[in-house]
Amino acid sequence: MADIQDYIEIRLKGILGEEDIESLPKAERAKYVGRGQIPYFSGAASREQKKGRDLQDLQIAAAAATPLLIGAAEIFQDNNLGTLLRLLALVAAAATAFVTGTLSVRKHWELGVNYRAREQSLISQLYYWEMSAGAYAEAKLKEAGKDKNTLLVETCEGIIGDDVEYWSNALKDASSRLKGTG
Repeated sequence: MADIQDYIEIRLKGILGEEDIESLPKAERAKYVGRGQIPYFSGAASREQKKGRDLQDLQIAAAAATPLLIGAAEIFQDNNLGTLLRLLALVAAAATAFVTGTLSVRKHWELGVNYRAREQSLISQLYYWEMSAGAYAEAKLKEAGKDKNTLLVETCEGIIGDDVEYWSNALKDASSRLKGTG
């Protein structure tokens, strides 16, 4: 859990500058923890979804071009243009296979959805906190024995920590796969 705490502190320092986070009042720290991460997750979701869309567009174009190039190569089979068209069809087919593999391995859509879900979780926690609703209602806080700001910081750090844990596990998996193939 120390790695997650270090990560959160580094992200906060990037947002706040070198200001000492611990010296902030709890309410201010609570706002920074939640609001500071929302643009990050929003931007990451948009970038991953754009990458996925771009790769799918390339995949569709290459897949559509392959049979057209093969057909055109048959028309011009007796000269160099036919050979060139067959070569281009081969390249288009290879590009289709490459992009299909890239889409299945990198999972841009899944990453985009995960980032968007984290962003929305942070936003909803901030709304509940600001309205003193849900877990932040007085009765629930007394039951949990926590104050509103502490609960928000812990909840937001948990959401951010899930992202750190996801990437730590992904790095370990990739590392073990590389060692297994080497």
